[in-house]
Amino acid sequence: MQPPAIEAGFLDYLRNVGALDEAAHGRAVAALMSTPHAADTVLLELGLIGEEQLTEHAGSYLNMDVVANPAPDEVAATAASHAEFLARNRLIIAEEDDATVTIVTARPFDLNSIRALAYAVDKHPVVKCASRGKIEALFQHGSEPDSVDGSTDASSSLLIGDDVERLRDAARDAPTVRLLNRIVIAAIDQRASDIHLEPMEDRLRVRYRVDGHLQPVETLPKQVEAGLVSRVKILSRLDIAEKRLPQDGRMRLPIRGQDVDFRVATAPVVHGENIVLRILDRSQVPLDLQALGFRNHDREAIIRLMNSPHGLVLVTGPTGSGKSTTLYSMLAASDSKERKIFSIEDPVERRVDGVSQIQVQPQIGLDFGPVLRSVLRQDPDVIMVGEMRDKETIQTAVRAALTGHLVLSTLHTNSAASAITRLVDMGIDRYLISSCFKAVLSQRLVRKLCTTCHGKNSKTAQGCSVCSGTGYLGRTVAYEFLHVNEDIRRAILKGDSETAIENEAVRGGMVRFSDFAGMLVESGITSLDEVARVSAAP
Repeated sequence: MQPPAIEAGFLDYLRNVGALDEAAHGRAVAALMSTPHAADTVLLELGLIGEEQLTEHAGSYLNMDVVANPAPDEVAATAASHAEFLARNRLIIAEEDDATVTIVTARPFDLNSIRALAYAVDKHPVVKCASRGKIEALFQHGSEPDSVDGSTDASSSLLIGDDVERLRDAARDAPTVRLLNRIVIAAIDQRASDIHLEPMEDRLRVRYRVDGHLQPVETLPKQVEAGLVSRVKILSRLDIAEKRLPQDGRMRLPIRGQDVDFRVATAPVVHGENIVLRILDRSQVPLDLQALGFRNHDREAIIRLMNSPHGLVLVTGPTGSGKSTTLYSMLAASDSKERKIFSIEDPVERRVDGVSQIQVQPQIGLDFGPVLRSVLRQDPDVIMVGEMRDKETIQTAVRAALTGHLVLSTLHTNSAASAITRLVDMGIDRYLISSCFKAVLSQRLVRKLCTTCHGKNSKTAQGCSVCSGTGYLGRTVAYEFLHVNEDIRRAILKGDSETAIENEAVRGGMVRFSDFAGMLVESGITSLDEVARVSAAP
């Protein structure tokens, strides 16, 4: 099967302007030759290009005007008399007079439907194009999605057979597929960490968590809910018939030529099933301690710790404070060529080269404690334990730290010094803590002031289109780093209070969290309101 010359030419055009690399161009050409789909559908469904970018390039290539915000002409006679045809082919009548009809399409290469409509109304067509997401949003209000079929999980190195199967799947359930893709792509473009699909009595609310804050995005008609939930469940290999119990899974979607992983959690609520998608693609978060916001001398001290032959290092803070990313960065700073490194996680959120990562599965008895005991028989040098939840895990970790292993883990505490108290409360003897404890890092994530809408010396959030009116863009770490020296070891053995241990650490050079956060405010990186909000976090 040879692709139409105009579509093959469009793929060459995209390659020439740099919108497609050679590999993506080859995949698109092969898929176009093997399926009946148009070039724009192939590119979008394989995740090789974004909607807005595709629309702009298609408009330039086909010499069509691009409509940023398409709106139908509510009184157009053609729209009323051919409503079913327009909905099926995703065409909008924007203007109409006695001689011409202006048609806005999301499928600029589907010329047959445009010619058929022009012939039926006997008027000259003026064709414009708009992105599929914007056209689809107009039709979603009041349209019933098709039933959902199965889907194929794919990787970034797909063979042509996998590409064709994905396109067939997309054709079977195009509206729901496009809707989910649009929601996901928009979330990634806005740097969201989580997508919340929240069923209400008469609508489905979509919210994104950006820089730690939930932001409302849109509300969808109630009738799209069943199809969207089923689609997510199928991609995540969950039981679509089970609506009474929470379920957890993972799914993968191709986004602009790259596969993005998601952790999926469902929960039954009054008006349906609440779904949270955690975006596990952290390609924009470098595993580099300096890029995360750690000062040079602290970063150097952490790297020296990672080269220690044994000991216990803890990272503490509330949920969502970036503990896992810090641990990953610490592992990345360790020499994996010379050392055997294991991590035990729930879940494995990011792959780290050179680290043997293990996913715990409590439902089959594969929890942190048993896995840690098993890993100790694998001759490890460094072990990362995602979370020390119980006394058994902590005791095993302490024994490992005392017997020639470097152990990294996390605790939920409010300060660095309180981590010591927490270990004592969980049954660990003080002499063991003083013997194995190397350091504890207590951290929070604070939002950074948007550099576009506030001046160099401004210390308050303003708000602009770049930061979606919030005044903040991105986050950095605020922390206190307690390095256990001999004075602190003696204080632990004596049973000194948290305050006494903290004061000893400050005398040894530790900067308290409050003082570090104050420096961020003074330097214009964040605001006083943001520091107050984060400091009040449990």
